[in-house]
Amino acid sequence: MQHEAMFYDNVHLEIKTVTDNTEQQIADIEDFIRKKADILIVAPNQASPVTPVVEKAYQQGIPVILVDRKIDSDNFTAFIGADNRQIGSEVGNYVAKLLGDKGNIVEIRGLNGSSPDAERHEGFASAIANYPEINILTSADGAWLKNVADEKMTEILRNFPKIDLVFAHNDRMAMGAYNAAARQNRADSILFIGIDVLPGSKGGIAQVLNGKLKATFIYPTNGDKIIQLALNILQNKPFEKHNTLYTNVVDESNARVLKLQTDAIIEQDNKIDVLNSQIEELKDIDKVFIENLQRLIEEKIEDSELNVDDLGKSVGLSHSQLYRKVKSLTGYSPNEFVRIIRLKKAGVLLSSSNCNIAEIAYDTGFTSPSYFTKCFRDFYGESPTEYQNRIR
Repeated sequence: MQHEAMFYDNVHLEIKTVTDNTEQQIADIEDFIRKKADILIVAPNQASPVTPVVEKAYQQGIPVILVDRKIDSDNFTAFIGADNRQIGSEVGNYVAKLLGDKGNIVEIRGLNGSSPDAERHEGFASAIANYPEINILTSADGAWLKNVADEKMTEILRNFPKIDLVFAHNDRMAMGAYNAAARQNRADSILFIGIDVLPGSKGGIAQVLNGKLKATFIYPTNGDKIIQLALNILQNKPFEKHNTLYTNVVDESNARVLKLQTDAIIEQDNKIDVLNSQIEELKDIDKVFIENLQRLIEEKIEDSELNVDDLGKSVGLSHSQLYRKVKSLTGYSPNEFVRIIRLKKAGVLLSSSNCNIAEIAYDTGFTSPSYFTKCFRDFYGESPTEYQNRIR
């Protein structure tokens, strides 16, 4: 989302992360409502508790895009995310094939009350129901967290001596379950399946390659499509209310190829981050340059003979260098930029001083009141007298 937003000059993306804290998420959404955000993008931590505040934003005219997770009503603008029931079903059928249609399974579920947890479980259980010799021994709420899954799996291992496979609703919990089994020397006899396919040394792809996870299923996020959807909504362009993203399995057959692809994407993302940082630094430098140039003009604003060469000498640039730089940063030539600063200062004086128009003209460096009046009308759309009467 951040990288996609960079391509649009008029997009400001503010992100708040709550680390599975529903109360904080509700407070953050309330804050965005108070700030009158143009659009909200929300991944609800839990469906029911977050529903009222999302409805509040929607009813106040703020478009709301739900990402990844849903709420308990249709009071939102659009949804984009994976079909979690389909993912659960894909996992169930893959597991059945892996076990030869029989075996004992433990399910480590996501946070109770979140829509992905309910839908992944429903899809998985529905698929497994077609295989009567596959038993779901038990399930536990892992809250999407590795340490919680580790604790729950430690207890499960004490209660069930024969476990063939653990299906965890994300890779973090799958690794928590794996670590619990490894401490009891049972990891080699159990297969572990996760969801997410995150890159990096601790992500699902790496865990498949090192043999800790038997497989993981892609959970698509497509942040770029989220920003594009948001812009379509804001610009009154056509859009779909429900946008479904699809999954695929990653196991030993394709994990290495996928790792090469994601490594290349990460490297490219890092380059984009560096480039963006450099651009921001240049923007800061350019902003300081224009501010300094404006200060120099204001210091000599009464001097009607102030010219481009004088300004160039003050900032260490030749006539042509100053022209190119000011033109590229402001869209104006240096002479036009000087005149605008004079006119803005004149506007301030007309609204706050007791000087007459002729005095203000000379005080801001114009050679005659008539020329000042012409320039002022061209810039403000009204004469100095009309402007002064309206402001006062």
